[in-house]
Amino acid sequence: MKQIWFLLLLLPASVWAQKNDYHISLDIKDAKGHTFYLMPVYGGLQNRENALPIDSVAPLNDTFSFHGQFSDMKYYSLVSDTNRSFYPIVLDTGITKITGHADSAVRYAHSPQNDMLQDFETKTKSLYYAIGNSIRGSKAGDSLQHLFKDTLIYFTGIYPNSFGIFGTAQYFINSDKEFAKKIFPLFSAQIRNSAVGKQIGYSLQFNPDSIIGKPFPVIKVSDVNKHWHELKLDPQHIYLIDYWASWCMPCIQALPALKKIHTANSKKKFKIISLSVDKSYDAWVNAVKKHEIPWDNYSALNGTETDDVKYFNIESIPYMVLVGKGNKIVKLNPTEEEIEAYLKESELIRAK
Repeated sequence: MKQIWFLLLLLPASVWAQKNDYHISLDIKDAKGHTFYLMPVYGGLQNRENALPIDSVAPLNDTFSFHGQFSDMKYYSLVSDTNRSFYPIVLDTGITKITGHADSAVRYAHSPQNDMLQDFETKTKSLYYAIGNSIRGSKAGDSLQHLFKDTLIYFTGIYPNSFGIFGTAQYFINSDKEFAKKIFPLFSAQIRNSAVGKQIGYSLQFNPDSIIGKPFPVIKVSDVNKHWHELKLDPQHIYLIDYWASWCMPCIQALPALKKIHTANSKKKFKIISLSVDKSYDAWVNAVKKHEIPWDNYSALNGTETDDVKYFNIESIPYMVLVGKGNKIVKLNPTEEEIEAYLKESELIRAK
């Protein structure tokens, strides 16, 4: 089976403290009469419901510009009001020059970030295609992947501030911690201090044992009736917090076991709470109804971009957190047997 590699897996954004100036110079034919937007998300107009433009221009002629300050290195999008396609941009210091036509795709004439990425892609194109055509798990495929990782390390040394190379490296960073430890320190402080860089840095240093015994974090969530509030746990109860999503098949497959635990312990001071990482309210609520989930269900409706998901370094779901009395975290990803044993032990302690 041929493996297709998706190399631009990006995490979204909190604020990077230092401000930097950007300047985007555009020469767009027939621009007059159109409005152009600079969006703070990858995806342009499709994501306009979820993000307000950081700048917009209604040019009087074909040449115009965007300029301002940015705080976090990430992907932005340039879009026009008549073209639903988007043009990804990594804001950087220096001048980015873009040319094109108002009703069709635009292209870089010059960009510090694009120049670095273009040099990397040109020189690794044949290796990239060889990996794409290799058989996953074969000796040849594994050898090509190893060579590509070494190539990424080499080019990171040349272009430590390339966000495009960083995005490509993320595929391997997320799946190979040893590689991550080698390449991550080679990136510039600007990239390491970006929102996605900080999360990767936290992930590399994450020690699950360090949060055992600490309180479950305070989070703001919506219930299925769209009522938002802080999730507060009763310190007299034991909780199993279940992170899941409507689109996650392993999460759905885990529901029968959770229902069994729920039914067996319904008369005890024990509750299951499901926290969905869905972004769509309808998809989430419909899944709750479809699968007849009887316990409380909440969501921040922000995918994996929540403080608690990052705090627990959740890389896959389902992910469960066993919380004991006093709201103290007892165990991460407990088995069914471990949950039952802890509940039984808690009952014995209470009986003494």
